Amino acid sequence: MTATDTFSLTILLEHLSRLDPETVEDLPFPELEWALSDFVLSWGQRLSLSPTNWPSEAQRVGLPDFLPFNAASDFPAVHPGQVRTLALATTCSNLYVLLLDHIVDEPLTAPAAAKLAIQHVLLHFYRLLSQLFTADSPFWSEVERLMGLMSRAMLDEHQMHGGTVHPFSLDEFKRIARGKMACVQINCVALAMLNGTPERIPALAECWDALGLAAIIRDDCLDWQEDYRNANYTYLLSQVLLSPPFRTKVEAGHLPEPAEVGVALFCTDLMESLYMLAYAELGAAACRATEISCPALASLLRQIQANMGSRCTEMFARKMGALIAMNTSDF
Repeated sequence: MTATDTFSLTILLEHLSRLDPETVEDLPFPELEWALSDFVLSWGQRLSLSPTNWPSEAQRVGLPDFLPFNAASDFPAVHPGQVRTLALATTCSNLYVLLLDHIVDEPLTAPAAAKLAIQHVLLHFYRLLSQLFTADSPFWSEVERLMGLMSRAMLDEHQMHGGTVHPFSLDEFKRIARGKMACVQINCVALAMLNGTPERIPALAECWDALGLAAIIRDDCLDWQEDYRNANYTYLLSQVLLSPPFRTKVEAGHLPEPAEVGVALFCTDLMESLYMLAYAELGAAACRATEISCPALASLLRQIQANMGSRCTEMFARKMGALIAMNTSDF
């Protein structure tokens, strides 16, 4: 059973009303991070403002990366209250993307409540941002551009690998991945404008692009079995399915068993190459953040880069262990 099987629009609306700056104004940033992660992970069905039943460290991996707390110290003119409001808005955008992605990928099985919820989540997102920026602010044109970029990328993704295996290039994958995560750039645009340093925005966008690409790579590698079950043929899956062991059968409409796909992923270096792509992009982004005097953002990028590197190393170690076990079993 998935979270959307028991999704309640009534509960979501109740919690959205509590997603307000005044409700969280006394909550320290680390605790608010956990509460907002809890909210997104439960599809908006729970918003705990106390440590009870907060998600584990493993469950919330990646979510805090897209909240503004970790980079806020690079923008000293931004008031902590503004950071909290921006974090609430970011949480709404995260939930909006989560719901929308589910609806696009599974339009026939997604519950009606989830389909109705997205308009309320998006409305609250704009309501929160309107507390930070006036109606005539150039900030809104950036929001419109980024949200449009995200929508186009999600549509492209659905058309390219929804239901049918199609080849697409690494460049196309990177474009779609960055586009899908474009809305997270609203963080750096807002922080730079509130700080009075809008000239930083192009460089900051490069850094947040790297964060977004890493998130998509992590999800595609960890969730490949679910993607395969749902006929969402990501770049990773398309590379496997259109490789020599499977290509002829796949083109004839015969898909391999999940176990066979798993073996192919284990035996090739496709996952490792994607993790190393993220590693390289995050390293370049960290250097860029340092160049524009954003040490907190650079530190965040280095932390995620290390995580990508360790994932690649762990996969290599598992493969070597399996090979050693196979060889020693012959003696």
